[in-house]
Amino acid sequence: MPDQVMLFGTAAFSCAALDFIIPSFSLIGNSGFVWLLAIFLLLLDKKTRRQGLMVLFAIALAYVIGNVITKDLVMRPRPFVQYGASALLVPPPSGYSFPSGHASSSFAALTVFFATDKGARIPVSVYALLIAFSRVYVFVHYPSDVLAGALLGCGCAYATMALVRRFETPRPLYSMDVT
Repeated sequence: MPDQVMLFGTAAFSCAALDFIIPSFSLIGNSGFVWLLAIFLLLLDKKTRRQGLMVLFAIALAYVIGNVITKDLVMRPRPFVQYGASALLVPPPSGYSFPSGHASSSFAALTVFFATDKGARIPVSVYALLIAFSRVYVFVHYPSDVLAGALLGCGCAYATMALVRRFETPRPLYSMDVT
């Protein structure tokens, strides 16, 4: 049943304009490119370095858990493989489908940005959602792959932020300035 819903959804949303625009979001998410660029820019400024490191570690953790461990355990074939589709809007990715690495990296970054930078919430949310949606639209992931990737990314970001908070040097409540 979920497979028929996915096929219907893909057919219902498909149009020439989206076929032109949506694959670019899928491609910009390849290898976490947009997030690695954001990390690089954050690491350049001392004020945002901590945020950049949190995004980096959250994405790295999501990559290891999702792409290195889970994909090989679950071994779910991609939709275009299962249904024999050959004309994709993006180059066909290799490997398994579950969970979506694009969604996990996007939502790991989104969660850190959401917690640390009020001004970046809307643009980062838009990018993360479009990247995640694009993976279903271009027929390389099932919706459940994207949902699992999003949950994994959020969980890895929360774990990273909790770990950072745990090892931060506490600031004194008051100053012991004796003069």
